[in-house]
Amino acid sequence: MRDLPGIGAVAWRTFILGLVSAAIAIGFGTAAAWSAAGLSGRKRNIAVAVPLISLLVPPPVLVIGWLFLFAPRVGYGNQLLRQLPWWDHLESGPINVYTTFWIVVITGLMLIPFAFMFVYNSVSAMGPSYEAAAAMSGARPMRVLCTITIPMLRPSIVYGFAICLVLGSGQFTAPLLLGRQSDIDTLTTVGFASTQNFPIQYGLASAIVSPLIILGLLMVLFQRRAIGNTERFVISRDESATTARKVSNLRLVPILLYLACVALPVLAVTHVAFSPFWSGEFKFESYTTGNISSLLANDRFWQALQTSTIVSVAAVVIVVPLTFFAAMATLPSSRAPKVLKTVIDFAVNLPLGVPALVFGFGILFAYTQAPFNLYGTIGIIVVAYVTVMLPFSMRIQLTALSNTSDEYRQASLVAGASPLRTLWKIVVPLAKVGILSAALLTFTLMMHEFSASLIVRSTNTQVLGALLADYYGEGSYQNLAALSLLLVVITVAGALVTGLAVMVVGGWRRRS
Repeated sequence: MRDLPGIGAVAWRTFILGLVSAAIAIGFGTAAAWSAAGLSGRKRNIAVAVPLISLLVPPPVLVIGWLFLFAPRVGYGNQLLRQLPWWDHLESGPINVYTTFWIVVITGLMLIPFAFMFVYNSVSAMGPSYEAAAAMSGARPMRVLCTITIPMLRPSIVYGFAICLVLGSGQFTAPLLLGRQSDIDTLTTVGFASTQNFPIQYGLASAIVSPLIILGLLMVLFQRRAIGNTERFVISRDESATTARKVSNLRLVPILLYLACVALPVLAVTHVAFSPFWSGEFKFESYTTGNISSLLANDRFWQALQTSTIVSVAAVVIVVPLTFFAAMATLPSSRAPKVLKTVIDFAVNLPLGVPALVFGFGILFAYTQAPFNLYGTIGIIVVAYVTVMLPFSMRIQLTALSNTSDEYRQASLVAGASPLRTLWKIVVPLAKVGILSAALLTFTLMMHEFSASLIVRSTNTQVLGALLADYYGEGSYQNLAALSLLLVVITVAGALVTGLAVMVVGGWRRRS
């Protein structure tokens, strides 16, 4: 690997990408979490929903949207900025999205929901009473922030930063779609490039991305050591202080800023999808559905949709039962040995700490040789999807099982029912909301999976995420925008179906 020219600079750029994007994510995510926790009623619900709903927008769509906004010459945002007196003399810019700076910024913006989720529960549990007491003692807001708020949130901030560092370092979407235009490489894009030429150098690709694997393993180990006994960080909440305290609407500012960062790229994609061509001009009167019709008439799209649907359904059939039993084994009430619980927890959470692209390399290397030799079949895509979705399905079902009382299961066993009958008649019905949520949400995420799909797909096994990259490489921006918009629709529809199904199933369970 040392023979690769500039690999040291690429590794350093990858580390900087992860470090700075993680700092952006944890800074903005913490501010958004603090803002949301200080609100009440409907405002709080909206503030919490915005970062989570943004996860419904596939990462490639966000990157493509930023490209449509700030491409140097025809980006919509640049067109508007050049109307201002400071930049009216420019023919391109002033923003160039094909630079390291903007790749880092866009990556950081895509990681904000993860940082928000890690910090929000802690800041919400903390409540305003500690900050209010410090303020009443005469402490200024900045002193309260530095001596009260941040120290109490430190475990969540440190852990969230570590996760975002790994995810940012292993980021593939933004470096591929934006960096390759300006020869800005990271370890993921160099590793990917080594698999695109014949003969494929699997060993070289694995060596290139090996630092990311090591970083992911260290993160998973750090997670368990950093969190340890979670009871150490439980803080009692003073609800009376929450309701009595008057909160400024300025707390909505971080949430609204982030909403704009998600909505603007999606609107740009929508505009291009309904425009005859991408010119950088706003001509609403020329809107047409021709791009959508052209995409729907394309055999490549239907082949990719069919393959994506088949492999996603197959992966759900495998991953949901597998993670259900894994969640059962790791419950506090489980009689499984502690060592087994640790091994299961480590194995299932490992894909969360290792980028999907890296797992794609490993799967490609392991399953393209005897005795498996799955390359060119949908089987290798199913294996990749199952691996990548393990932690997501596991966490959803573990939460559902943790909220289910163990008394019913114990009563069934005492009454003489076998463990298998108890599982089928008691545990599964009580956890069916979590099972259904895991199935529908993982199916939705797999329908637009991008990174691992690019590695393991072949000419005979095209999927929607890989087709998106192909349209980008071909410069077919109308098809690119139309497919991006369709992926957003599929994801949002999947989330709505999930929510509706959970409400219906939950209603049946309460009535029963």
